[in-house]
Amino acid sequence: MKGHLGNGKLTLLSVWTILFLESGIVKAFGVFVPVLQDQFATYTRTIGVIVSLIFFGGYFLSFSCIGVTLALGLLSSYFTTDYAVALNIVTSGFPLGIVTFAPIAQQFIDTYGWRGAMLLFGGLNVHYVAAATLLKPLKACRSIHKPAFYGSLIKSLEDNTQNFTFNIHRSLLTNRAFLVVLIVQAICGYGQNGWVVYLVSFGQSKGLTPKAATVTASISGMGAFFIKITMAIIQGKTSSRLLLYIGSIIVTVCYVAMFFATSFVALSSLSFVLGAGLGIASSQVYVIANDSIKADESIIAVAWIHLSYGIGYIINGFITGLIYDISGHFGLALIQLGAVSFMACLVLGAEDLWKYFERK
Repeated sequence: MKGHLGNGKLTLLSVWTILFLESGIVKAFGVFVPVLQDQFATYTRTIGVIVSLIFFGGYFLSFSCIGVTLALGLLSSYFTTDYAVALNIVTSGFPLGIVTFAPIAQQFIDTYGWRGAMLLFGGLNVHYVAAATLLKPLKACRSIHKPAFYGSLIKSLEDNTQNFTFNIHRSLLTNRAFLVVLIVQAICGYGQNGWVVYLVSFGQSKGLTPKAATVTASISGMGAFFIKITMAIIQGKTSSRLLLYIGSIIVTVCYVAMFFATSFVALSSLSFVLGAGLGIASSQVYVIANDSIKADESIIAVAWIHLSYGIGYIINGFITGLIYDISGHFGLALIQLGAVSFMACLVLGAEDLWKYFERK
């Protein structure tokens, strides 16, 4: 993989670190869910929404084109020909954060209590600052490789800063292919919330100990990491759209199968495959979006994608918790997660049919 700019590798490292910390800390809050529910004697949906809001806050701020949104948007300029490969590399930080932080969170809670664990994770957040220092200023792109392209990219960012709402509506919200991407990403965010926030609770509801349930979460992260590395190798040899179909189907099947799983081995195996399915879907959304937009729209496009993901994420935080509170178990919640995840295939299929009849 060749980056068009030398500091593209620093951007890869920076975004990887940010996603590693982000996913790890959010997963840690997923481990906190049953503890906080008992501590405050409140509804599961309440804790689920609070945890989801923490994550959504980051995506809402990202809608202003700052932080990881800016970095991911710049990837397409640093790696114009290998964007999909670069994306899979940086997003491998997400599952590794889950693998690492899930058992650490449980150990912190057992050793220091949930309040002490919160303080420790607050300290870990400081490392975001170190990761941010690796991002090079956008002006470094001005005179290196395709100056006209980078000049257009810079102008786009400056224009969107001055007149943000007008530009994002004019350039992207009339693009049918991109609107489909936003819908699919909201569905992916909905499904991923069940994975990040509620997977440990799922395991405990199946009779696993807190530590065993945490292990299943780490195994799930391993599945996602494995598929990210695999995708970085095979990306380009298979249609991104087909991969998105496959990922969505895998997620659907795994959530439904978890309804019937009762043993640690079965849950761990399904968690591994579920992580892989989510890993496929989460990366291919960006690749498909990148193929449907203009080069200088990449940063704004990622902002919209993150907002869409965050909306789906927070809706699931409430709905899944509500279903548990009403039914008393996560069985129905797993079924609805599978059903909603399959809707991504229906949306993609509807667009493919539309294109087919247009060609007619």
